[in-house]
Amino acid sequence: MNGFRGDLRRLTEQSGAFEEHAATARGIAAELREALERTGDCWGTDEAGTRFAELHLPGARRALDTVDELSERLGALGGKFAHTAEEYDRADEDASARLRAVDGAQRGRE
Repeated sequence: MNGFRGDLRRLTEQSGAFEEHAATARGIAAELREALERTGDCWGTDEAGTRFAELHLPGARRALDTVDELSERLGALGGKFAHTAEEYDRADEDASARLRAVDGAQRGRE
């Protein structure tokens, strides 16, 4: 034995929490986006403001996109945990069935 064990009940329960986390992340992203849109281009239209926008906006857009992606990734992670719990349980049941079959065959020889 390698000491590996899984708490399937807990893994299954916690996998569902990821959708809640995803919903929270979606809300935060929407609030952030709305706040930034309300603020607008506060750096001005002069040369310094224009240069700032050129340097700042691409990174800011990437950051907002990443925050948006977070909710999708959290939801997917919960699904992966649930799938892992199902597969672990299935493998455990299959191993138990094989052991019972071997045990039954050996008892038949006695």
